[in-house]
Amino acid sequence: MPTSYADQTRYLIAARRSVDKQDGTSIPRQVEAGQREVIARKGALAGIVRDEGVSGALDFPDRPKLAQWLTTEGLSRWDCMIVTTQDRLSRDDLHFNAFMRHMLDWNKQLIILDDPTIDLRDPDCRMILTIKATQAAKELHKIRERVRDTSEWLRSKGFQTKGNPPVGYVLAKQRGHYVLMPELRYARHAVRMAKWVREEGKSRRWVAAQMNKKGVLSWTDYQRTLKARKQERDGEEVTATPPRGVKWTDQTVDRILRNPAMAGYMTYRGELVMDELGEPRMATEYPHLTHEQWRQTVAVLDATSRKGVAVSDPDSKPDEGTYSGASLCEGCGGAMYLHRKKRATVLPPSMTKLGSATHYEDYRCRNAKHGFHCVERANCKKYYLEEFAEDAMMTAVGDLPEVIRMWEEGESHTEKLERARERLVKLSEDYAEGEYDGPQKEKFYWTVLEGLTKKIARLESLPQRPARAWYQRTGRTWRQKWARMDNDERREFLDKSGIRIVIWRRGEDGETPGILVHLGDLKKLALAAGALPDDVADTVAADHLDNVSRSQYLSVIKRGLLKPKRSKDGEEDELVA
Repeated sequence: MPTSYADQTRYLIAARRSVDKQDGTSIPRQVEAGQREVIARKGALAGIVRDEGVSGALDFPDRPKLAQWLTTEGLSRWDCMIVTTQDRLSRDDLHFNAFMRHMLDWNKQLIILDDPTIDLRDPDCRMILTIKATQAAKELHKIRERVRDTSEWLRSKGFQTKGNPPVGYVLAKQRGHYVLMPELRYARHAVRMAKWVREEGKSRRWVAAQMNKKGVLSWTDYQRTLKARKQERDGEEVTATPPRGVKWTDQTVDRILRNPAMAGYMTYRGELVMDELGEPRMATEYPHLTHEQWRQTVAVLDATSRKGVAVSDPDSKPDEGTYSGASLCEGCGGAMYLHRKKRATVLPPSMTKLGSATHYEDYRCRNAKHGFHCVERANCKKYYLEEFAEDAMMTAVGDLPEVIRMWEEGESHTEKLERARERLVKLSEDYAEGEYDGPQKEKFYWTVLEGLTKKIARLESLPQRPARAWYQRTGRTWRQKWARMDNDERREFLDKSGIRIVIWRRGEDGETPGILVHLGDLKKLALAAGALPDDVADTVAADHLDNVSRSQYLSVIKRGLLKPKRSKDGEEDELVA
């Protein structure tokens, strides 16, 4: 019998349970059995490993709790490991055999409570352990097949597996299984974002800015608040992580609106789940959008996907200058940025003892700012550039009526009809290749064939009505609309309209800056402003100049500074009405 703690064997109890609730006994029961064994052997308890929610297929060094006991320092703190059953240690035969080799090298012992006669030093025992590890690996394979089959069955019936629901939905139980139901508060945000894009032509960046401005939580943060509320309602301890304040971005908006779950469709690993007739399977009876609304929203996103103005310094934050994206430096052709500076000025004591501060704002060449070559760095006062550019635009389109785009959904079944016909052709080809040989498979074939035939006949008999879009006047002028637009909306309009503003460091007088506002195609400019085609004159282009000589004007034309921006494929960007 040992006389001191140093003479006692130090036991490490290893308990594990995977995410599968049927996989082994609970962690407390495994720990309790290990503690009884330590007391019976009159040893010392070195520690307890509780790997909750850890798959048996995970390798030993990758386990969050066990890994710290396998380091050099950890190994020095224990002599023998106790597990209730071998599969609690691992369900992968290759991982298990490699770990047994390490245990021998480390001179460690292993006690498996349901087979206490096992000794790692005995070759016959190691053979038995290897056989049992192989059986455990087979059982793991069966468990995974069962989980996969269950998930496929649930999806085929329109049910959800437990997990993170799509944006604006929560899991609710029906007939013993989970279905998607709208989370009404958040669903309104999703519908509003889609409407901004689809009906009002707002950009993803604008939508993201509005969501941040209104203080709308991201979906992940909102789910954390829902979990906390549920725990409070159930009288449980609140363990939910508080919201982290994740900001909305244009990529977040794009990802949410493109998700088929917006139209209630079921997805698996990013792909639509189809039924036996080749139709997308619905995941809920209450989708945020109809199929046509979702398709129109995605179509608008596709049409307006365009690369923004390039920035010389990718790490620099974009400035807030309204005309930064539309302004160019004549010296190098680079973009301009809005420079702000606050300079303190000391006033006479008779006026104030605190002094005052003077703010300077001007548009400057971005390339010169970042050390790139610029022949004549352009610099123009903010108030002068913006007043001159705005006056040029208002002269061209300021008195045109403001309009809003209206949309009436159509009724078209062409896509569904083509998909059903393609499915019918593939079904016939598979039958000819012998894919449905056998009584059960052939019965399934005739069932699907009958269903597809009826579906095609029904779709062919349905009426066809094209979608219709039109513009409706609001009773205000576009000058009034421009006055109500915020900074982001104005930047977006300038980007879409093709306006170019060229700034000379020295204009015709050789001292003060020169400025050229190129409105491009006035018809496109007016349409981008929301005017009706009938209200637009046939004027091709218009340029407004101040302190610019004829030679300077011809120079920028020759250099191509007034040409519209190019998209990724080199084609001229088209405006979206």
